[in-house]
Amino acid sequence: MVFEHPPQLSQFPLFPTPFLPNHISSNLEKTMTQSQEPIYRVVISDEERYSIWPEYKEIPWGWRADEKSGTKQECLDYIKEVWTDMRPLSLRQKMAAAERESSQPAS
Repeated sequence: MVFEHPPQLSQFPLFPTPFLPNHISSNLEKTMTQSQEPIYRVVISDEERYSIWPEYKEIPWGWRADEKSGTKQECLDYIKEVWTDMRPLSLRQKMAAAERESSQPAS
């Protein structure tokens, strides 16, 4: 098969149902841009760590979606801007509690 132009995603059907459930294959088609670059979403863990996840995949347990989605680079740029404290939430909470205890006068 010879193409004069690069093939578009719609020219090739995604895997049929035995390989990818219909809801995943239709979501995958929706999340691909004209350049066929996948769309990602920014996700945040329970420990408030940031990552990116393909938009067509279900978000793993222990993570939640942030409002940002876009190309991989857009999502990484967003994370670089908003994730300024790399310490996990539990560590930040323990450090804040220790600081409160040390700042209280001894009785």
